[in-house]
Amino acid sequence: MNRSKEEMLKKVEQLAYQYENKFGGCAPGTLLGCMEVYGNVDENVYRASTGFSGGLGVTTDSQCGALTGGLMFLGMLFGRGFVGRGTDDFDHSQYKAFDLAQELKCRFEKEYGSFICKHIHVAKLGRAYKLDDDDDLKEFFEKGCRPKCSEVVALGARWALEIALREAEKEGIDTNRLVYTAEKDYQNFMAKHTKPKK
Repeated sequence: MNRSKEEMLKKVEQLAYQYENKFGGCAPGTLLGCMEVYGNVDENVYRASTGFSGGLGVTTDSQCGALTGGLMFLGMLFGRGFVGRGTDDFDHSQYKAFDLAQELKCRFEKEYGSFICKHIHVAKLGRAYKLDDDDDLKEFFEKGCRPKCSEVVALGARWALEIALREAEKEGIDTNRLVYTAEKDYQNFMAKHTKPKK
């Protein structure tokens, strides 16, 4: 990675903001910004992110699309492998993905008080908008809400890339694709999340 970490983080914020603000789609905007800056663009994964925008199908009822796009990006790098389509040995590397997913979720909760789209609307916009409702959607645009949602996307993309760069550095990996299996990820995850026996 020839660029400095801060240059990459600024670039991902800029791209994610532009993609969401121009084209809409918080999940695809976050994901594409991260993929482009990291250097692993995959059109099929990008297309797969479409339905997660606006809190799942623009209902605002589920988790923020920026969170989902960030998780998809982290999953591309640290997720479970496809070898044997599940018939091979258990892949412990998925526990790193679980841990990173929880970390990214917590960043949304700390910043906005929630990771749910409509609750983030209240925090950023003053009220929740149902983006699948014609009247609400019209008001959303009339009141200039999209740029504020784009700010959420920009920050979500920055957080996701920060996590990815930190993990790549920790593992001593300097490639565009992180492929590994690690039983220690499972052990670390379980140690962190297992309640002590009384």
